[in-house]
Amino acid sequence: MDKLRRLCAYSYWVLNRVELDKDQVKAAIKAQQDQQIDNALLAEGRFYSDLELTEKEIERMVMEASRAEYVSNDKFRQQLGCRESSTSVLNHHHRELGHQEVRHDMKAVKRSLVTASRLCCRWDLATHKR
Repeated sequence: MDKLRRLCAYSYWVLNRVELDKDQVKAAIKAQQDQQIDNALLAEGRFYSDLELTEKEIERMVMEASRAEYVSNDKFRQQLGCRESSTSVLNHHHRELGHQEVRHDMKAVKRSLVTASRLCCRWDLATHKR
């Protein structure tokens, strides 16, 4: 009878211990799932924050390129508006320098547009990956 009592007590302890373990496992799984959800939300927030920054950078570069194009076109129009005298070598020299500036400005515009288009492609790829 003593053995039976000990066996029953041990069985009761084991069953209670199993219940405790199940509850602990459930709590650990829930905590892990909550942590994964928090990590996913943080990663998504960083992703959209990066997209917004990229979008703002693209807008800034397009505005810079547009401004540079406007300035170079304005310089070119001003140069076309100036009439040089047929004997003025100095005016001819200044005009040549102006064309070089316009070409330099146009190169800057092209570089900015190429960089902006590359950023747009990266932005498109990033948004379509989701």
